[in-house]
Amino acid sequence: MEFQFSERLKNYIQKNGRQFILIEVVTADTSDIEVSEIAVRFVSPRIADHYIREKRFVEKETEVCTILLPRYPINYADSVMLDIRSFLFFHLLTQKGMKI
Repeated sequence: MEFQFSERLKNYIQKNGRQFILIEVVTADTSDIEVSEIAVRFVSPRIADHYIREKRFVEKETEVCTILLPRYPINYADSVMLDIRSFLFFHLLTQKGMKI
């Protein structure tokens, strides 16, 4: 599994000094429907340390930043593409190549 970064994301990481990207599965469970999806977000070094020590996430070093991956199974393609989208001052990390 190889992580690739869009040029926009590389520039954003370098400009803002982001060091860690967290990938996890989040679930919203209501009375009738359970929805799960893969969440990709930036985290601070303090939060990254919590996920590594307490939740036992695995660190994957890349040329751009460190990616924190869960130990539970996620289906990864051979190449995973990470990108960033923005609207006004909101930033959203997106991914292609991972499935639950």
